[in-house]
Amino acid sequence: MRFNHNQVELYLPGERNSSQTWENHYSREQNSLDNIEQLLTWIETGAVANNSAEDNLKTVALLDASYQSAAECQIVRLKDGVRI
Repeated sequence: MRFNHNQVELYLPGERNSSQTWENHYSREQNSLDNIEQLLTWIETGAVANNSAEDNLKTVALLDASYQSAAECQIVRLKDGVRI
């Protein structure tokens, strides 16, 4: 897996070309403003944000698994944000 703010590329073991690519055309600034707006909406109404705390924890688990996979040169499998 290779990623930055604009794109994520998924590589299968032994492959030189990515098997899937996801593009992000959303600016960091707009993303930050939207997140603040969602936080304020949650505080005022209790409505769950599109990017909830549970989603953020799954993202952190994915990043952690990516680092572990690179360090161990092995596939790391996750289910519901938990390593299996």
